[in-house]
Amino acid sequence: MENKIINNYKKLIENSSVTENTIQDYLEKNSELIPLPFLLNHGLHFNMIISKFVISDTHIADFAYLTKSTAFWYFVLIELKRPSKKMFIYKDKNIYFHSDFNNSYDQIHAWKAYISQNKSFVLDKIKNLKVPLEQNVVKFKYALLFGRNTELKNNQTGVSFLAEKNTDDLKILTHDSLISNYKNRSELKKIIITHKKFGYKIKYLNSLSTNAFSYLSKSFLFLNNNQKELLINNGYDINSWEQGDLLRFNGKNVSKYFGY
Repeated sequence: MENKIINNYKKLIENSSVTENTIQDYLEKNSELIPLPFLLNHGLHFNMIISKFVISDTHIADFAYLTKSTAFWYFVLIELKRPSKKMFIYKDKNIYFHSDFNNSYDQIHAWKAYISQNKSFVLDKIKNLKVPLEQNVVKFKYALLFGRNTELKNNQTGVSFLAEKNTDDLKILTHDSLISNYKNRSELKKIIITHKKFGYKIKYLNSLSTNAFSYLSKSFLFLNNNQKELLINNGYDINSWEQGDLLRFNGKNVSKYFGY
């Protein structure tokens, strides 16, 4: 029997009038569904995903996150499109990519072009998140969340066309793939953060598993009172953290001796 998260997501993506903002908000509140392509062996950095990462004044990624190995980082940027947008169009017994898909795919390439010319500007936005191993190189990766599996069923030509669009730094994912991934893997809830002044604020504290307080100060990561209370009740010495101490012991305390 399928659970409530999957059933409600199915209802959303089967609704032809659902908006991208509605889909994004549902994924942020049910963050187990958010895909993590290109995940490296150290996992999702700080167990945090950035909502609406501002690449530039004209380019915004719906989701973004850091993942690292010992040698380098990936910064993954995800564009989300309405599930009702079309992948293919059929004409004169031939199949072509629909303008919906082409426009979305081109949007990712516009990001890539901008970042290639403004890499240091973009990296500056995440420099305080990129700790430890902050000296390691960052490689940019991209994903497009688009369409439904129904367009690929019994459509080997379409499957082949789509496979050609996947590269070493760009992955195409369907909304149905989020459901199958959720069923086949034990994905954890993720913390959702978003831009605030010169740092980030926690938008949804979906998870109480993070070592962010070992590395990020209160001048960069902002919490509301309810989030502070919840963290304190789960063993995080937020009072010391707010006084300027990093919680290096178990990611929750200043030291192993009663948080001091």
